[in-house]
Amino acid sequence: MKGLATLLVLAIAIGAPVAARADAADDLINQAITEYGLGRFEASKALLKKALAASSRAAQKARAELYLGVNAAAQNNRKAAIAHFERALGHDAALEVNASAVKPRVMALFRRVRARVTGRLSVSLAQPPAVVVVDGREIGPAPQILRLKAGKHSLTLRLASGKVLYARTINVAAARTLRVEARPVERTPRGTLEIAVSRSDAHVLVDGKPVDSRKLELTVGEHHVTAWAPGFEQATRTVRVSAGSTARVELALSRDASASSKAPASGGRRIFTWVAAGAAVIALGVGTGFAIASNGDYAAYQDNCSESRAGDVRCVDLMRRIDNRDLAANVLIGVGAGLAAAGVALWFIEGAMLRKERRRGLSNSTARTRFTPLVGQVNGGSLRVSF
Repeated sequence: MKGLATLLVLAIAIGAPVAARADAADDLINQAITEYGLGRFEASKALLKKALAASSRAAQKARAELYLGVNAAAQNNRKAAIAHFERALGHDAALEVNASAVKPRVMALFRRVRARVTGRLSVSLAQPPAVVVVDGREIGPAPQILRLKAGKHSLTLRLASGKVLYARTINVAAARTLRVEARPVERTPRGTLEIAVSRSDAHVLVDGKPVDSRKLELTVGEHHVTAWAPGFEQATRTVRVSAGSTARVELALSRDASASSKAPASGGRRIFTWVAAGAAVIALGVGTGFAIASNGDYAAYQDNCSESRAGDVRCVDLMRRIDNRDLAANVLIGVGAGLAAAGVALWFIEGAMLRKERRRGLSNSTARTRFTPLVGQVNGGSLRVSF
């Protein structure tokens, strides 16, 4: 433990300065870019040299060399600019210059340097033999060693049949060799399994997992298929799936009294859903009846109770009855709408519960696999023991 603690302290002690140096190099490069934008080329050059000395990563070295080259080109030092550009591309072949930030002649010089700077690509591949294609151009069978312009290229390995084994975008650095050992992805052989069950409402398990489809794509080898339905005996078959072919398994379910008695008690009924739906229909129906009756009373009130007779006892009673019926109609219609919404929610909730119950019943049925071995003879009959 003491040795591990010492190593941890040393790692922290070494790692902290490295991270600090990396941040310092980036800060120096950014300051140099600012100085370059202000036209202070010598100050920019000095900062970039400090950044190059402080750089710990290839990307930082590439940026520092790149801006040293831009700085030299801006001061018409073509030879120094080319040397810096070549070194920058050697660190990062995908390096780019912001065309809007430099003069056109500087950009043109960088592009000419990039065009002539090259690296090497070494491609190797185990069986099967394949043809090397770079940037859409067929080179020849692998292995190959190529000289390419520094930068990004597309690499493809293709069989004679046209099937692509390997396809990547690669980055070739200047004056360096990129080695690619292509490893084609090996697909696990698969086949198709068709399942036929004598009952459409049966639950099916494949290798112990519930499945909804009756046509599956599976790995090559043996698979165990189990089917079960409430009130029926469980059926299990083992089937072998071969690569690229279709296997078929048929399971016939036979009735079993003991299994049916232990099947989920709900039997597929959504009791509370139908109770809520029935209550909603009644409430909406009665509420609608009250609303229709209220409209009839209101029409009678308009016909028989003018302003001069509005205070008559009959008219007052009629208006009170209209108000009561309106209130009853509004309450019942509101309750009916609430019950209808509850019925919709219960439909989904009870459906989920039923599915869960059926799965539980299937699991219990699986656990209760019936064994009926012949134990002996009792009074001339067979004695069988079930577990």
